[in-house]
Amino acid sequence: MPDEKFDCIVVGAGLAGLAAAYQMATDGLQVLVVEKAKVPGQKNVSGGRMYSHALAKLIPRFWEEAPVERAVTREGVTFMTRESAFSIDFESKKLGDLHNSYNVLRTKFDAWFSEKVAARGAMIIPGARIDRLHIEDGQVKGVIAGSDKLLADSVVLAEGANPLLAEQAGLKPPLKPHQTAVGVKEVIKLGADVINDRFRLGMDEGMAQVFVGAPTSGLPGGGFLYTNRDSVSLGIVMPIDSAMGFEHARDKRRQVPELVEDFRTHPYLAKLLRGGEVVEYSAHMVPEGGYRQVPKVLAHNGALLTGDSAGFVINAGLTFRGMDLAIESGRIAGVAVKRAKDKGDFTRGGLKEYERLLKQSFVLKDMKRFRNAPGFLSNPRMYTTYPEMISDLFETLFTVDGEKHLSRKEVRQVLMRHVSPVTLAMDALKGVRSL
Repeated sequence: MPDEKFDCIVVGAGLAGLAAAYQMATDGLQVLVVEKAKVPGQKNVSGGRMYSHALAKLIPRFWEEAPVERAVTREGVTFMTRESAFSIDFESKKLGDLHNSYNVLRTKFDAWFSEKVAARGAMIIPGARIDRLHIEDGQVKGVIAGSDKLLADSVVLAEGANPLLAEQAGLKPPLKPHQTAVGVKEVIKLGADVINDRFRLGMDEGMAQVFVGAPTSGLPGGGFLYTNRDSVSLGIVMPIDSAMGFEHARDKRRQVPELVEDFRTHPYLAKLLRGGEVVEYSAHMVPEGGYRQVPKVLAHNGALLTGDSAGFVINAGLTFRGMDLAIESGRIAGVAVKRAKDKGDFTRGGLKEYERLLKQSFVLKDMKRFRNAPGFLSNPRMYTTYPEMISDLFETLFTVDGEKHLSRKEVRQVLMRHVSPVTLAMDALKGVRSL
């Protein structure tokens, strides 16, 4: 093995790395995938919803054979205070018919994907820790694992949100707290019939729901819920600088794990999750800096940055995307390596095709489109003022005592107790501009 030279070594068997390896193996390249987990997918964590379009390019109608959980047909947005919840609910069978998105559990899904990659001819070595990149004369020519030197014409870096090899080699600046979030997730087993009844779902239909306000105790971030086949994925994501500054927040007693506990036992969720058993608990770093966090140079001499390693994550408030961006960036990296091999040029000049293809793809187009979202989502009023305002408004509207007759003026006064009309209009405008 150490004497063998590959066309490409892929570091990381997440979705970006597996997509790159699948594409290259399909094109007949000699590919080695090295993964630090004992089983591909074992260390991979995400909230749980994957938009289908990217993987469908590689494996058409993959959902017919992949271990997907449920097709998402219901979408929900819920503004929470500690005592109340206001939800916007959208349901459409068409979303399922279009195979728009599926809830997945990465442990099962990535293991299946790695088998597909191996079947294409790529070699996968799990349980392999890579110490550093092997660089000669400024050109990445492989990786170093302990005393072993593994050689390749190119290396695809798909390390995930904490790309230590790329940072160590100076290919990417270190992450900063304000660009990074921490996600904590519980998988709660309920049973398929219970999920169908409580979430008003048909067989194989799924729900994706985001929460704003109370889940993060009024700090930036939010909660999520995804229905799996017989379990529910529930968690929160919040910027690390918010989590680090938590002792300065108004609720000084709570730490991030305790927030998840509070979220799960909120009156709104407690009824839905009654009798459930927490069978899995995980935490994960999430790059949330958006378009401005993406390195200007993604193709280096002998190396490409993909997926979370490149910062390809979009948090647009209502939608949170990372998996489809990871898969497409990996696929494009595979195409670029094949073209570099055809030219016999694995320098930055030969691999720069990767950056050109990314700019033409939805990856960088959508990253750029939502470039203002991180700024909008850092507005503290999103997590305190507006959930409380909505709760106050609807409690007032729905309270009937036979004496008060709510006038338009009184409704306006309820709103102005929380925010001025000018501030409300400005925040609404920023929200529209961030879309």
